[in-house]
Amino acid sequence: MLKHRDFVGMLVTMHQSGTHWVKHILTSAIYHEEGFEQPKSIYDEDRFIGNPKSHRGRPGVPSITASHSIPHILLGSQLLHRMVTFPRYVILVRDIRACLVSNYEKWEPSCSFSEYLHGDVRGKRFNSDIWWCIRFYNAWGRVLENVPDKATLIRYECMKEDTYAEFSKLVDFMGLKISRESIEFAIHFSDKETMAKRQNPDDLRVVRKDNRPLEEWFSEGDMQFFRETCRRYLKYDMGYTY
Repeated sequence: MLKHRDFVGMLVTMHQSGTHWVKHILTSAIYHEEGFEQPKSIYDEDRFIGNPKSHRGRPGVPSITASHSIPHILLGSQLLHRMVTFPRYVILVRDIRACLVSNYEKWEPSCSFSEYLHGDVRGKRFNSDIWWCIRFYNAWGRVLENVPDKATLIRYECMKEDTYAEFSKLVDFMGLKISRESIEFAIHFSDKETMAKRQNPDDLRVVRKDNRPLEEWFSEGDMQFFRETCRRYLKYDMGYTY
């Protein structure tokens, strides 16, 4: 992440935290503002707001990228930020419990949810588990604490509750010039029903097939493990109560 600095902003997200939804809103808002034809597929946002290693963007449009990366410890250094210019970072997080359930449903690993919950501290078995989430929280929490003028936090739950206010926060922080009209259009164009009509029915990005309350996924022992693990290792809670 220290290498990828030639961007106006970077959207950094947890797995299963609403990444594609927020990217779709952002892409649609900028396209509407610039008078471009809206993307025909929900997957086109990856061409506009893609991985920093392969990002191409579009001429004349603010260069924005997205990542699930956990930053190098130096990114939280105030001294480094005084010496080197970095993009503005918008950190999108979600309740760890919801992320774990969604990730388990999406990838359907060949193990019980309880086994998946305990994860692999080495980080080799799963693309994301409780240990990855804790590392993500702690690393970006340090950046948010040390360089608040370069990074801001958005919670998925707040984004769902007041999409306009939270998305406007993202726009303002990145210094983007997007009108209220374009934001409102993009939010409407990115609602669940509209996006569902423009996607591949076999696509794995659709999550939460099972709408049971989160609590029903966790046995008493699972919840005890989750709380104890967070208590011992989580340094930044991002505003959640664990």
